Amino acid sequence: MDSLISDLLKIILGAVLTMCAQWVYANLNTKKEKNKLRRQKLEEAFIIVGDILGGIHCKVALLINPNLNIENPKFEIVKLHSLISFYAPELEEDYKDFMSTYQEFDPLILNKFRTLDSGDKRIEATTEELVQMIFSLSSKGNIIKEKLAKIAQTLQ
Repeated sequence: MDSLISDLLKIILGAVLTMCAQWVYANLNTKKEKNKLRRQKLEEAFIIVGDILGGIHCKVALLINPNLNIENPKFEIVKLHSLISFYAPELEEDYKDFMSTYQEFDPLILNKFRTLDSGDKRIEATTEELVQMIFSLSSKGNIIKEKLAKIAQTLQ
C-alpha cells in the first residue's frame, strides 16, 4: 500500500514538473517569436525610412534635371505609419515630426517649379528653403533610424 502511494506521488510529481517545464518552454518560445517578429518589422521600418530619405534626393535630382533616367520613387508612408504605431509606439513623436516636415516638402517642390519663370531671388530663396528642408528631413529620418536600430538591438 505504501509503495502504491509513493508511486502515485512520483507520477503526479513527474506530471506536474513536466507541465511546468512545458509551460516555461512555451512562454520562452512565444516571447522569442514575438521579439523576432518585432525585430523584423523594425528592420522593415528602418528600410522604409532609408528609402524615403534616398527618394527625396532622387526627387531633387529630377527637379534639377528632369531628363535624368531615374524613376520617380514611391514611398510606403502608410506602411511606415502602421509599423511605427504597432511595433515602435515610443517613436510616435519623432515620426510625427518627421512626417510634418515631409509634408512640407512636396508643396516646396511645386513652389520651386512655379518660381522657375520668376526672378533669380525667388529661385534662390526657394532653393535655400529646399536645401534646409532636405537637411532637416535627413536629420529627423536618421534619428528615427538610430532609435529603430537601438530598439532592435535590445530584442536580440
